[in-house]
Amino acid sequence: MSWHKCKLGELISIKHGWAFKGEFFSEKGCYLLLSPGNAHESGGLKIREGKEKFYIGDFPKEFLLKKGAVVIIMTDLVQSAPILGASIKIPEDNKFLHNQRLGLVSINDTSVLDQEYAYHIFNLKNYREQVRGSASGATVRHTAPERIYKCEVVIPESLEVQKKVASTLSNYDDLIQTNQQRIALLEEAAQRLYDEWFVKLRFPNHEQVPVMDGVPEGWAIAKLSDLGEVITGKTPSTQNKDYYDGNIPFIKTPDMNGNFYVIYAETNLTEEGANTQPNKSVPPNTPLISCIGTVGVVSLTYKKSQFNQQINAVLCKKDYFVEYTFFVLRGLKPILEGMGGGSTMANVSKGKLENISILKPDDSSVLKFHNLVNSFFEKILTLSIQNQKLAQARDALLPRLMS
Repeated sequence: MSWHKCKLGELISIKHGWAFKGEFFSEKGCYLLLSPGNAHESGGLKIREGKEKFYIGDFPKEFLLKKGAVVIIMTDLVQSAPILGASIKIPEDNKFLHNQRLGLVSINDTSVLDQEYAYHIFNLKNYREQVRGSASGATVRHTAPERIYKCEVVIPESLEVQKKVASTLSNYDDLIQTNQQRIALLEEAAQRLYDEWFVKLRFPNHEQVPVMDGVPEGWAIAKLSDLGEVITGKTPSTQNKDYYDGNIPFIKTPDMNGNFYVIYAETNLTEEGANTQPNKSVPPNTPLISCIGTVGVVSLTYKKSQFNQQINAVLCKKDYFVEYTFFVLRGLKPILEGMGGGSTMANVSKGKLENISILKPDDSSVLKFHNLVNSFFEKILTLSIQNQKLAQARDALLPRLMS
């Protein structure tokens, strides 16, 4: 098999996106405006619950992306630029918009380079190092088509080989996407049941239960702290290297974004590091909510974890209250945004959080809800673990198949 080295400028062209107008941004809509935050570090589309922007104004239709299109990240807000140059493959037609901080990739000659293969090129370590090395900006890092064109890559001359390699890697992506769709359906089913019972108050036998001032008999208006102990996270000293690179997840808000369960945390603590904050460890299946910066992001822990001071946990007094508490926290986002304060970022203290008024049903109703949705949560956890393993396997294969 013959391979040859070339510069990306010989293979691709990159088109800048459109400057969508902020006045037409919305929290809901038909068209999702892609941003650099929609890319995983290893490439691929990341949907971020509660952080997505939709566009409700007019725009040139050429910037409505088609299924299979490949875009790459041209701007990274993080100094180390972990996603700069990463690629996203568009999963469906007529939904995603091509923002100006993304570059749309076109193949110059499809008899020389397969588009699926090109998508995986942009997630190779060697290519990404070249992009970071030529980037401009001290804190916000930028690249440009001309810089990407100068990056050198090695590709098989055989288009058939390219397609086989891309097909193998894409099989992993397809399995991950299928699992994500199943997770979304399970999540939606559980959310609808919660809304039906505890928002619309159409719980089983609700016709026979008297309601006074919007509160069914036996239920109560309570504080969030009545569901469980609220714990604010804390960061162990970053000066001591012995505290880090262990196997205890140290969760930050980006680890939670778009993740029902936090299966993977970018930072992990050693037992020694975790023991410096013994009262901050929480067990598996603990609901977490972000309260500083991007507020209202909610996830569950997968195993014993700690978390930073931007996050609060609720240690439920009764295990069968976990699912109910999870959805209660999800509903607090607009409240947290309203009470956040701070001139540059929202900041909701533990005291404010635990004193938020919530509806506390009787134990019997919550137990029935738990018995119905617990299997959904278990399936979501299983699928999330599968996806993490599939991603690890794909990322391990990527440099081997493409070298």
